Formats: sequence, structure tokens, C-alpha cells
Amino acid sequence: MSSAYDTQINSLTATLSDLNTSLDSVTDSEALVEDDTGTHYQTTYTYFYVPSTPGAANTSADDTGLGTLLRLGEYADVEQTAFNAGADTYSAFFPAQHIADESGDAIYTNAAGGGKGILMACDGRILIRGGEKFYLNPKGAMHIQSDEGAITIQSGTDTNGNEQDINLIAGANGLGDLNTTVRKDTKTVAGEQYEKVTSVSRKYYEANKYEIYHANSYKEIHAHTDTRHYGTYFKMFCGGNIQVKIAAEFIFNLAFSLNIEPISKITFYAFKTDIGLVKTDILAWKTEIKEGELKVLGATFRSKAVKVDTTATEATATPVKASTGGITAEQIAAECANVNVKSMISLWEAKIASTAQI
Repeated sequence: MSSAYDTQINSLTATLSDLNTSLDSVTDSEALVEDDTGTHYQTTYTYFYVPSTPGAANTSADDTGLGTLLRLGEYADVEQTAFNAGADTYSAFFPAQHIADESGDAIYTNAAGGGKGILMACDGRILIRGGEKFYLNPKGAMHIQSDEGAITIQSGTDTNGNEQDINLIAGANGLGDLNTTVRKDTKTVAGEQYEKVTSVSRKYYEANKYEIYHANSYKEIHAHTDTRHYGTYFKMFCGGNIQVKIAAEFIFNLAFSLNIEPISKITFYAFKTDIGLVKTDILAWKTEIKEGELKVLGATFRSKAVKVDTTATEATATPVKASTGGITAEQIAAECANVNVKSMISLWEAKIASTAQI
């Protein structure tokens, strides 16, 4: 019986020896394990690597594909092996923006930034669930990218039922820029939208712009407004339009202006001055009530439709005949046609001389 027991002990010892040899082959001999501090690695890196497809021989040599990788410290040999295999392989290990920022061997040699970093990669999901707060605070740039899916940032509701905010602050004092590049920007504001701009605001539109208001629109400006329009402008009011101007207005128009108001137009003014070269009124009916009028005319043209009537100016003087005894004097009428005065002085003298009776 003692012989059988010894045989079992020897077999177990051999098995433990083989296991120890196997562990030594996959464990760095410089690693120290200290019970009071956890696992202490006296190496530049350590990692946990799970292949996507384990090999049949249960060795790392015939493992294929990346399943999950967690590396602490400097870059590891598994990263260098992946880089040497080509872009199709190392693109699964490193983020796309890291590959774009680096070049050549720096893709894996600078994967820890020259210090001791963390590399996490997997072909499945990464889930992080915290019972309290979560802080993400890199010293350098931070890049978040989804290759195929959407990105959603959502705040929650506190224990009192208050909806929490989402704050985007550019720069330490909010003086940085916020750049957005999108094809379509959709905002749904359930409450009040407030935007405060303390410096210059510029908007550039290189495509069509549509603004549709299904409610009242209010705009208040307390300073100078300069609007320059270099293209066609179309504006239509389908409802009532009220404009109240309590300041001076100056309009300078160098282009053709056509105003068509087929229904009605009523204009009230206290003072009006028209200064121009040519004015044309085509009216079917016009009523003017004026208290005083001053006209200085050089020429007057009156036209109705396509018919032009010119009334000649006619001046007629009744002949005056004076008889005193034998004295008879006759004065021939002066004729004026088309505003042209015809002088008859010589004729008057001849008639007076021939008809005078003394």
C-alpha cells in the first residue's frame, strides 16, 4: 500500500513540475508577487490577451485574430507583431485617429505616448457601468469616433425629478471655438431657447436657407443694422403688415422700381417733398383737396391713354368803336393762335388813317 501511495505522490509531483515549467514559459521571471500590494510587475508592460479563435494546440502560436486585449505600460510584443502583419491586422488594435496621427513604426512604438499607457481593444462590446460619478480627464487631445454607429450623449434626472443639463464648454473660460460640421442640423427645443453672443457673430451660408415660423416672431435691435443684398429679393405678405417708423428714413434707389398695388393704397403724411426730373401719373380718377398750391411750370403735358389733346389758347377782344360828332375810330381785334401773338400794329395805323373822320 505504501508503494501505491508513493507512486501517486511521485505522479503528482511530476505533474506539478510540468505545470511549473509551463507557467515559467508564459510568465516573466522578473515579475514579483507581493501579497500585501496585489500583483507587482517589474517589467515595462504586461497584458491580458484573449484570441478571437484559440488554436488547437492551446499555444499562442496558432491563435488567430484579436478577441480582447488589455495592455498596461509600454507597447507590448503583441502590438509589434500585429503591426508587422499589416494594416488589416493592426487596425483592429489601434483607434483609427491614432493611426492617422502617427506614421510608420510610431503606430505601435508610440501607442503609450512614450510613457506607460493603457491599450484596450476587442472585437465585441466594451461596457462600463458605474454606481457613482465617472471622470474622463486626459491631459492631451481626446477623440471619440464611431466607425459605423451613432453617438448619443444624454443626461439624466436626479432624485428630485429635475432634468439635468449637458454643458459644452470650449476653453478654460469658455473662450474657445466650437466647430460643427454636419449635413443637417435638427434641434427640438421644448422650452425656451436662449443664445448670448458677447463678441462678433458671423454666419456663412453656401446653400439655400429656409426659415419657417409657425408662431409669432419678435426681433429687437438697439444698434446700427447694415444689410447688403446683391441678388434677387422676393418678399410676400399674405396677412396684415404694419410698419411703424418714428425716426428719419432715407432711401436711395439707383435701379428700376415698380410698385403695383391693384386693390388700394392709403398714405397719410404731414410733410412730403418730391424732387425729381420726370413724373408720370396714369389715372382713371383723381381727387385732390388742397388748401394751398404753388406751381412753377416750364412745360405742361397732359396725356390720357394714347390720345393727346392740345387746346389752343384763344384771346378775343371786342372791337371798340368811338364816335364823337364826325370822329370815328375803329380798333381791329388782335388774334392769338397757338400761343403765337400776331402783331397788327401796321394794319391798325392804316385802318385808323383811312377811317378817321374829322
